Amino acid sequence: MRDAMLTPVPLQRDGALDALKWLALLSMVLDHLRYVGLELDWLYVPGRLAFPWFCLAMAANLWRVGAARRPGQWSYLGWLLAFSGLSEIPYRLFVPEPDTLNVLPTLALGLLVARGWQRRSGLDLVLGVVALG
Repeated sequence: MRDAMLTPVPLQRDGALDALKWLALLSMVLDHLRYVGLELDWLYVPGRLAFPWFCLAMAANLWRVGAARRPGQWSYLGWLLAFSGLSEIPYRLFVPEPDTLNVLPTLALGLLVARGWQRRSGLDLVLGVVALG
């Protein structure tokens, strides 16, 4: 018999996870206020928390879904890549002399690595290893 703590919970709204997402979003918006002409350099510190909070939210969502194969399993990655391309335009406009991509491609790579680690077979594993490399 499987341990109840190790089995994924049914897919329902999780208030704590929603709060984490909103907190990460607020932190990101505060960080980006520095780029629109406001002299708020002190917002850099809370803004650095957005990325790890978004990573934690992605990991929690992957855990909730578990190893179940669903028809729309790649839709989250597709939307992440679409917004990555779309957000690159304002990133190039507002960041002086950008020499890297914005943060969304890094989140997409992290998603591929996490899925490869979670499922450890087939295309998920191959994409996870390639993303890790």
